[in-house]
Amino acid sequence: MTEPERLDRTERFRLLYEACFADVSAYCRRRCDRSTADDAVAEVFTIAWRRFDELPTEPDRLWLFGVARRVLANARRRVPPDRTHRTDPPRSNRAPERSRYRHRR
Repeated sequence: MTEPERLDRTERFRLLYEACFADVSAYCRRRCDRSTADDAVAEVFTIAWRRFDELPTEPDRLWLFGVARRVLANARRRVPPDRTHRTDPPRSNRAPERSRYRHRR
């Protein structure tokens, strides 16, 4: 790749990044915590840079959303099962309260 081609590629990627960063970031943040979303967005654009010549010409944003979906799926697989729902309240060791209404048999 010659220097003018590289500059052109760099400029085209910069335009893609500026046009799609906010949308990809919002997509990721709706689906996970902020730290994971930031890591996912960085990985999405790293993949986009590596595969830039393979990107479809028109619906770039849709391709990036597809990459983001797969990156987030991989991130979820790396999280231990007991940490997947960190926003859930901690479980109590107490037995559930019995209903005050008894079922008749």
